Amino acid sequence: MRSLFGMMIKELHQIRRDVRALGIPLRFPTVLLLFLGYIISMDIRHVPVVVFDEDGTDLSRRLVEHVTAYEHLDIAGYTVSSREMERTVFEGRAGIGIHIPRGFSDTVRAGGRAPVQAVIDGTNSLIASTASGVLRSFFHAFNMELASDSPPPASISLPGLIVPRVRLYYNPELRSSFFLIPGLVAFILALACTLSTSLSIVREKERGTIEQIILSPLPSWRFIVGKTIPYVVISVASAALILAAGHLLFDLPMRGNPLMLAASTLIYILCMISLGLLISSITDSQQVAYTISALATLLPTFLLSGFVFPIRNMPLVIQLITYVVPARYYLTILRGTLLQDAYWKILLPDLGSLALLSLGLLLLATIRIRRSGLA
Repeated sequence: MRSLFGMMIKELHQIRRDVRALGIPLRFPTVLLLFLGYIISMDIRHVPVVVFDEDGTDLSRRLVEHVTAYEHLDIAGYTVSSREMERTVFEGRAGIGIHIPRGFSDTVRAGGRAPVQAVIDGTNSLIASTASGVLRSFFHAFNMELASDSPPPASISLPGLIVPRVRLYYNPELRSSFFLIPGLVAFILALACTLSTSLSIVREKERGTIEQIILSPLPSWRFIVGKTIPYVVISVASAALILAAGHLLFDLPMRGNPLMLAASTLIYILCMISLGLLISSITDSQQVAYTISALATLLPTFLLSGFVFPIRNMPLVIQLITYVVPARYYLTILRGTLLQDAYWKILLPDLGSLALLSLGLLLLATIRIRRSGLA
């Protein structure tokens, strides 16, 4: 018992002398809680809404104000036709479209059932399901507000009933596989490409063969290309296998341009392989390279890419960080080509951002490899 007490006293003295040891159990959980607490949220906030108010009356404007009075939904604009409203949702400039038909106000005042159409982008089934429930609750609350404002005549049970007609685009059945599989493709490719490449140069260091490469007359660009191409080929085959499995086993559709999908996948693979080369050039052991690769791909791809949690719900600082996460752009292109049949002009900004990020990482990896004398 005395030896146990002595060991406890000794350990307390060690912790007192090493402040960092005390910071791990006290600071790290708090920082992790704050970080994940701000990111992990299944609520919907500030979803852009486009409105086609064909009725143009005080009552229709009052309905729009009621629906967008809270932080859940924000007005993104008004359109002059239902086709324009649907196109705005299709192009990703709005998550919800609301169409108030002509004669809406007259129908409500006459005590009839006034339908209001709402179209929702269903590519994210979790957000779409929540948005549908929020809209229905808002319409129900507005019905109760109308009933309390003007008591109905005895012959009419309500002064009018607003009936939401909700349509879900791209995933009307809200199948979770349509939402999860594109994210899993980006997640698996990021981890596999970065991890396998990051171990390549480190493996040469641990085996002692890196000195032979350094002393050889091999140019640096050939060294980098020679290390990159095999993993590109393997990763492309892996991506094709994953997408084929998603289509055959989970009925994942392919509605967009296959060339856009192929180009974005190749650029994404090059981006993650460049990240792996960069990690490999700054580490000296496979264990360290493995750890850094996992941290650089697992958390950002899962938490900061929009895979599960909507980026618009995150704090501004976190949203700015997501701009350097390659999976953010690739996931947008994946969902756009697989589920939405999005125009190439819509996806071109994401493809360009992904290409610039890939080029930047490859440039950093090349500079690091040259400065370390590896090539």
